[in-house]
This record gives sequence, structure tokens and C-alpha cells, in this order.
Amino acid sequence: MSKTDEAELSLKRTLRELLKKRGLSEREFAKLIRMPPSTIGEWLSGSSPQDLLAIRRAAQLLGVSVSYLLFGTPESIGGQT
Repeated sequence: MSKTDEAELSLKRTLRELLKKRGLSEREFAKLIRMPPSTIGEWLSGSSPQDLLAIRRAAQLLGVSVSYLLFGTPESIGGQT
């Protein structure tokens, strides 16, 4: 499995888990990070995110690092989120 495939699966799983924990619907979450609901649906179906700023906003809103959101790991390379 490629790193891209792993990231897509992790994002799908992690995002679904975090939305459930915070009681957010896909539509509510999309509005909060200023993205179309269809984009969130794509992420949850396993599509790779194309907008890195949206991923960063999503991670900040959910209180996790970008690395955790994308790869399920608590720290990113060099300590950057």
C-alpha cells in the first residue's frame, strides 16, 4: 500500500471518528472550515484532500495536528502541524 493510500484511509477513519466525538455533521463541519459539504463527503469516502489549507483548518478546528488527521500519528516531521 502506498503512502497516499495509507493517508486516504487514515484521513477517512480519523475524520469520521473526530466528527463523531465532537457531535458534528459533515455539513456543520464543512461550514466551519469554509468548504463545500461535497468535499467533506469526498474525504470521508477516501478521496485524497487537494486543499492543504482546508486540511490545516480542519485539524485546528478538531484540535489535532495535521499529521494526526492525515496519518493517525500524534507528531509530524520536525514538530510542525
